[in-house]
Formats: sequence, C-alpha cells, structure tokens
Amino acid sequence: MIIRRTPALNKFEFLSAARLIGALSSCEGTRISPEELLFFDIETTGLSADTSFLYLIGCMYLDDGEPVLSQFFSEGIPEESMLIEEFDKLLATHPVPVHFNGSGFDIPYIEKKRSKLGLPHPDMREGGFDIYKSLKPYKTLLGTGSMSQKRLELFCGIDRRDMYDGGKLIEVYNRYIAMRRLEFLRSKTDSVYVANSASGLTLAGPESSDELLELLFLHNFEDVLYMPQVAQLLSLPAFIAGGYTLSSCEKTEKGELNITLLPEYEVTDLVLRGTRSCSCNPASGMRVSLEDGRFVLKVPVLCEELKLFYPDYKNYFYLPAEDSAIHKSLGSFLNSSHRVKCKADNCYTRHALEFIPLAGELTKKDAFPFRIFKRYYTDKFGYVSADEILGNTEFTSLYVRRMLENLR
Repeated sequence: MIIRRTPALNKFEFLSAARLIGALSSCEGTRISPEELLFFDIETTGLSADTSFLYLIGCMYLDDGEPVLSQFFSEGIPEESMLIEEFDKLLATHPVPVHFNGSGFDIPYIEKKRSKLGLPHPDMREGGFDIYKSLKPYKTLLGTGSMSQKRLELFCGIDRRDMYDGGKLIEVYNRYIAMRRLEFLRSKTDSVYVANSASGLTLAGPESSDELLELLFLHNFEDVLYMPQVAQLLSLPAFIAGGYTLSSCEKTEKGELNITLLPEYEVTDLVLRGTRSCSCNPASGMRVSLEDGRFVLKVPVLCEELKLFYPDYKNYFYLPAEDSAIHKSLGSFLNSSHRVKCKADNCYTRHALEFIPLAGELTKKDAFPFRIFKRYYTDKFGYVSADEILGNTEFTSLYVRRMLENLR
C-alpha cells in the first residue's frame, strides 16, 4: 500500500465549508465542528462492490488546526482491507464524512466491502454530509445545467489539471498494474518484454508505472481538494434555510414590493448571477436578485378584486344577487328567496385590495395566520393582502420563508 500525506493549502475554504455544513446540519438538529469533518472520495474499478476492486481513498481533515490531504493506494486486491482500515482510523477521530454524491455510491460501496471483508462497521453519523444532495434541489436556480462535481468546479472558476473521469481511470489503473508487472519481469531477467495487447498495455500514453500512478493520484487528489470550494455554493441553501436578517420591505413606484434580506453567510455572486424568475409560482412574476451582497425579493403588487373562500361552507348562505356568501348567523334574518345553501366553490366574499402572490402550490395541510385569496376555487396558487403582510413583522417573516423555501 502506498500512503501520501500532503498539506492542503486551502484552510480558508475548508473552514468556510465547515461553517456552512455546520449551519445546514444544525437546521436538522445536529451540531458539527470543523474538527469532525472528513472530506473523502474513493476510486474503484467498477460500480459493484461484488465484482470490482477499491484501489484508492483520498481524505482531507484538520490536523492540529491545519488541513491535510491523505491518500491510500492499493497495489493489489490483498491490500483492499488495509485501505478501509486506514480510512476507519481517520473516521474514529473525524466522524462526519463529507462527500459528493457519496450517499449514492461511495458509502454503500465501502459498507458492502466491509461486509465482504469481515471488517467492523463504524458509525458514520447517518452517512455524513452529501454536498451533491444539498445542492441538487437548487439546480435550476444555480443555472449550472449538469450537477457533476467537475461541472460545479468549472462554475466556481476551478481549472483542474486532471483530464480524466472515474470511468476512464479504470483503464489507467489496469495499465498501471500491467506496467508494474512488466517492469518487475524486466528487472528479473535479461529477456526483452514489450508492451502489447496481451500484456494489457498499449504503446500510447505514459510509458512508466510512475507516470500512470501520478495520473491516478492526481484525479483523486483534486476531487478531494476542491470539495470545500464547491461547498461554498452551500451558502445558497444555508441562506434559504434561515441564514438571513430581514432588512427592509417597501413598495416601489414600479408597483413592486421589494424585500431586502442580509445573508448571515457570505453569498458569492456565483450562486445567483443577475435577476432570476422564481419557479415557486410561474405566473406570479416574482423575481430574486443578489445586489451588493444582499438578496432582494421583487414581488409584483396586483390591484384587483379577488375572492376569500371559507372552508366551512355548510355554515354559510350564498346570496346570488350580491355574488357573495354570508354566515348563517346573519343570513338567517334574510328572506329565504334571497339566499341558497353554499357550496364549496361559491362560499366566498369579494375583496378589492392590493395583493401579492404567495409562493408555492396551496395544499390542505397549509395553515397560515394571514388570509389567502384566489380568483377561482380550483386555483392552485393564492394571494395575500400586501398591507396585511407589511403591517405585521411575523407575517412578513412567514411570507419570506415561504417564498425562499419554494425557490428551485
């Protein structure tokens, strides 16, 4: 087994990522310190732990307050268990694994290998923290297209030296093993051994096992090294999860309501370039932009008549002449020819106010302290009174939270 231990000169990014991961984990009831984090990535010869081989694990962690990147490389199947044992030693002191889509591959793969090799299964804090899963819901908002680690690295301005992906590295690893065998044979005899298809080698590409080994190490090294920088994009979900202060809420001359939020965590311009429409209510015209480090939610104000529907329609009468409902406690005094029993779709009163759209589709589980207005009973989206929201700090906070939670 080959072990490499390299100082990682990205302490700022490491600690910044740790702060964001800690913030998002706290939202789920778990407190995490930077010293507990173990960024890691694995390289294998295939997708199935039953039929492939684990040959490289890279890990980055804090050692005496400084980030260190350790890599464990196996030169053959007998050393596979040694890699996992070295990884588990680090897990003992850094129990929160941080990974990029490791929930879908790396962790299940290692767990399966532990079972096959008869190794213990250490507690990994319910799978640790998955950067990919935390960012995936915001794919549209980020506008990156693909959500692969390399694509997000490019999005963050990272220029890798490594030109391979995990699949292509399988061939590189096989060539490395074959080249090592060839070099060993050459060292033991005066006979001439050449690279050919039978030996598993081609004449193209690096000519020595050392060169091939560097390609393998480099890919894994950069995968792990750049994880904290990609993790800076977590400032978006951390912000949406409540990492902000409500700064101002005011109407503009353009007929908009501008809600300004100050992020608790520095939000890079990368996460929101320019002004974006909000998919949380496609027809609403709601937009969000990042201006001088502040998030500004731009909400159109509608001046029209909308309906306030009452769910307990059996307690109301509908007045056809007025196109409005009235509670039975009052309607019982009216002439019976002027009223009929209400149905769900006509149990409403009409209101001409200034309205702002409410984010997200309405569900039966929704319970709001403010009134919800609609054009028609079957509408999936609703509106609220602008003055009602502006006049109550609690209502404003709930409205903003609803809007942010529905940003996708």
